Amino acid sequence: MTNYPVLQPNGLFAIWSTIVESPTFLNCTVEDIVSELATRPGNAELLRGWCQQLKEGHLPREHWSKWDEALACTMYHHGAGSEIAMQMLAITPDTTETYRLLATWYEEEE
Repeated sequence: MTNYPVLQPNGLFAIWSTIVESPTFLNCTVEDIVSELATRPGNAELLRGWCQQLKEGHLPREHWSKWDEALACTMYHHGAGSEIAMQMLAITPDTTETYRLLATWYEEEE
């Protein structure tokens, strides 16, 4: 799946794209997620279930990211000053983990 939901700190969802390494939509409801991502019969209920798991603090798939990692990834690939990173930062009350991840990634580059 190249797109999947990520729970935002405000309780809404973003749609993450593994192609562009950033969200393609922010502030989505569960029904927005279903509308954008349900491409096959039966996917709607699966997506609703995944959104519920995210709200309960669980990642439905091992390769999916939590918000802090998604924000760090966006900042890493597109820059902290990019429009999408700025939109994400605006709804992130605590960026401690995000900047910890970024520092780790930059250290690994050296």
